[in-house]
Amino acid sequence: LVLSIYQYTTLYFKGVVDIIFGSSFFIALVHQIGFTSVVGIALAFPFNFWENFRPRYGFRLIFVVLIVLLIIEAMLISYYCTALVPLGSDLLGYSLDDIKTTIANSGGMSVSLIIGILVIIGMFFGLYRITSKKYHYISKMYPFTIILFSLFIATLFIEGKPINQNKTQYLALNLYETSTEDISYNSDIEYPLIKTQQTKNVLGEYFELKEEKPNIVFIMVEGLGRDFVGEGAEYEGFTPFLDSLTKKSLYWENCLSNTGRTFGVLPSLIGSLPFGKSGFMELEKYPNKLTLFSILKNNGYFTSYFQGTNSSFDNIDRFLLSENVDFVLDKSGFGNQYTMQEEDAAGSSWGYPDKELFKKSMSLPRENGQPRMEVYMTISTHEPFIPPNQELYEDKVERLLAKSSHSGKIKKVIEKNDNVFATLLYTDDALKYAFEEFKKQPDYDNTIFIITGDHRLIPIPQRNNLSRFHVPLIMYSPMLKTTKKISAISSHFDVTPSILALLEGKYELKMPKRVAWMGGELDMNAEFRSIKNIPLMRNKN
Repeated sequence: LVLSIYQYTTLYFKGVVDIIFGSSFFIALVHQIGFTSVVGIALAFPFNFWENFRPRYGFRLIFVVLIVLLIIEAMLISYYCTALVPLGSDLLGYSLDDIKTTIANSGGMSVSLIIGILVIIGMFFGLYRITSKKYHYISKMYPFTIILFSLFIATLFIEGKPINQNKTQYLALNLYETSTEDISYNSDIEYPLIKTQQTKNVLGEYFELKEEKPNIVFIMVEGLGRDFVGEGAEYEGFTPFLDSLTKKSLYWENCLSNTGRTFGVLPSLIGSLPFGKSGFMELEKYPNKLTLFSILKNNGYFTSYFQGTNSSFDNIDRFLLSENVDFVLDKSGFGNQYTMQEEDAAGSSWGYPDKELFKKSMSLPRENGQPRMEVYMTISTHEPFIPPNQELYEDKVERLLAKSSHSGKIKKVIEKNDNVFATLLYTDDALKYAFEEFKKQPDYDNTIFIITGDHRLIPIPQRNNLSRFHVPLIMYSPMLKTTKKISAISSHFDVTPSILALLEGKYELKMPKRVAWMGGELDMNAEFRSIKNIPLMRNKN
């Protein structure tokens, strides 16, 4: 009861729910009673066994088990209030090191959590002292386990969503389903994904390509959902540079990231690769594969990858090594003249913020005459949302909100999450800086920029389950003959096949005769339509 009140109160002040004691809260109580009942049934037998073996042994065992279960539920509810998805559908499939890194950089074991645990233990013990005087009434109910079982059965007929389910039960069921899932596959065709048909060159009419092969620059922005970018965005006004860029570009306003977390963006966007059980980069042994990295490298491109965090997270380093990428920059390669992201309350930092990433990249030499493929992964718009000059950007949020047309629930969400929107403004500034620096490069006029999000950022309430995947796709270049806003649905799977078709249409590239792309050409239809079959993977399990 207390933990449910805590959850709904927290979500109310974050703007996720409109009312604390609404129907969702009472459904949550029913599910908590159901979980309590099944725990009561399960613990009745060890209690009797140890109590008969030696008095008070059974009592102490159950006391400890119940406190541990309460603490686990409290921590899982705390995680849910931050991530807005329950643990079980979010971090399962990650390595233990990756989970530690994520939790550490999302606030870690804060003092408030330790105080909360002590309060829970104190309340549990205090309530026991009060209610223990009434325990003899329970012994008169015959048999009490039947009552508990009936309460548990009743909850099975009440539909629950992640918000109002017991989080410990949700995690346990996810672990069970994942461990017992049948992933066997039989096929009469040895390589069912291989195809020979050519991808249409749908981009060719929009570009005035030069004689020299163009540079290709990908910028994958952490958490950049469509809800924050472009005309008609739900939370518009906090990415002014990107908003202006959408009007000078080929802009797909209804692009889908193929995974709901960062682990899938690189193989999907750069390789149009299938998922595997826990994401392509989690495979123990990579199959022979084609990606934009390997194909362009085979055609004389210098390939590089840049991020301000540890590249071992999500096995990115292993994936890049398998692609023989020429140059990789991560957290370990910055040097003393660059400033790391400020540590959070738990003393952790992901690495270098976005502007520092672009500063470092622009300080590196680039060989004239050799085409380049550069891929960037930003990090600032991830928990704990601590941008450099945080107060300055939070003041800017306040001023923007005062002048904007945002009202009601949207305004409330922005006010409660001003650090998130401050970080969006910072990252937008960092991207503006990157473009200003790229313009100083001698081959800027022969560069194609592709900007997209890995998924929609998590802490801001989303309208529906598809919002997590709904990201902008912006293709900008000085070589563009015309701009276009495209409302048809495409996905990250379609980007690599379309870029290669564009290049093959102009240059004599060494291209594979057969491919295994999960996507095809980008849909260029200006009006909304959905003609593609697009697989989505919510999380690593």
